[in-house]
This record gives sequence, C-alpha cells and structure tokens, in this order.
Amino acid sequence: MFIHFGQYSYSSSMGRYISIFYGSFVQLYGHYSKEDLYEELKKTLIHEFTHHVESLAGDRTLADKCESKLRRYLGS
Repeated sequence: MFIHFGQYSYSSSMGRYISIFYGSFVQLYGHYSKEDLYEELKKTLIHEFTHHVESLAGDRTLADKCESKLRRYLGS
C-alpha cells in the first residue's frame, strides 16, 4: 500500500510550503492514540522539511529516493 501523507511544494504565487493530507492520516492512523498520531505527524513533517532543506541546497537525495519508491510501487 502506498499512501501519501504530505508534500513539499514550491509555487511562484505561494512560495515554499508543506501540505499534510488529513484523509491519508485518518485512513491509516485513525485508530491510533493521540500520542501515536502525533508521532506519525512529526515523522511526516520531518520528512517534508528534509525535502525543503535539500531543495534549498540543490540536493535531490530524498526526492530521488521517494521517486524510486513510487516507481517500485507502481511497478514501472
């Protein structure tokens, strides 16, 4: 199963931002305790913030890893 929890984005009108997908969290973690849900949200924010920092540094290490994982999931 591949569920997307967040996304780091850049647009000329909004700048750099992180989106968190509430529905994905509820789908997979809706039964978690508040503390465990907080930990999963924290992991997602750290992951997306890492995309931000790498983007500023011109590094695609995490982006390439995520794209590879998605390609494996899609079977291509």
